[in-house]
Amino acid sequence: MRISGFLCLMLTLEMFTVSMAQQSPLSSLAYKDKYRMIPAYAGLEGTLAGSAIYRNQWQNLPGHPQGIDLAVHCPVYKWGSALGVLIGQDELGLERHNYIRPSFNKVIKWNEVLLTPGIDLEMDWLSFRSELARTPDGNYPGNGLDHNDPELLNQGGTRSIFDFGVSVFASWHRLQAGLAVEKLLESGSKGPPLPWKNRRSIKFLISNDFEWKSATIFTQLLAYSDLIKLQTDFFCGFDYTGNIFGGIHLRGYNANSLESLGLSVGFNLSKNIQLAYCHEFYIGKIPVSYVSSSQELGLFYNFGKAFGLGKPARIIHSPRYSD
Repeated sequence: MRISGFLCLMLTLEMFTVSMAQQSPLSSLAYKDKYRMIPAYAGLEGTLAGSAIYRNQWQNLPGHPQGIDLAVHCPVYKWGSALGVLIGQDELGLERHNYIRPSFNKVIKWNEVLLTPGIDLEMDWLSFRSELARTPDGNYPGNGLDHNDPELLNQGGTRSIFDFGVSVFASWHRLQAGLAVEKLLESGSKGPPLPWKNRRSIKFLISNDFEWKSATIFTQLLAYSDLIKLQTDFFCGFDYTGNIFGGIHLRGYNANSLESLGLSVGFNLSKNIQLAYCHEFYIGKIPVSYVSSSQELGLFYNFGKAFGLGKPARIIHSPRYSD
């Protein structure tokens, strides 16, 4: 068996493990829209904001992870709250994952601190494409298909799963921090085509920035945990005159188990739209020639002014001052 075939098989086996403990998809460009990491961030831009990100990870490996999603969120000043939604699709091995995650949070001002507790729903449709699998004892004449494996159906199928999470975000001057707990119900399904169980996971984010000449320098630490393993994602970046931005990413479990080193850069396409690109260099244990690098492309939109304030009060002119 060729090494690429072996790696694909290992990825498929790993997919079954991930199916029992999947975290939210990773994204290096999510630093441009913190809503993607902490749903309670919705509304803190003070306006309508949106982003779309395409990620292609370990692109030389058959069945490699890839996905695309769209996030939109905005404040609702009338209610003192905010709304948001994340819609996307991820693929890994024989698995395809479609999801919609709407969220709602309350915006509370406490002295100089903005505090935003919130809740988000998770509606997932999991598709297992077992017809694409090939087993050692399988029979595949012409267009025929028989895996000869009692644990693997010859045809794929789809499961629908519902779950929810809670989160909170705090902003104080230039310091920001957020905490999100996902998949609280640990919902799932048993039996074919795909046994699945969500595993509760936690995200923690802290970021800060400061001005230096014509640039803003900012740092961010994001930690993921499924209460078994902890993974960190560190980012240090810049924004120059509001037109050019970028930075360096480092992701891994610890000093002895790093995953990738990434470089990102972006610029303004217009007053409200920004384009960003990130290239990640794999530094893990799988030979780089078989895994290769990962890439992300992101598009970010900001309405640029207060949104959702409602209609202004009617102005009644006095005849006394009409002249």
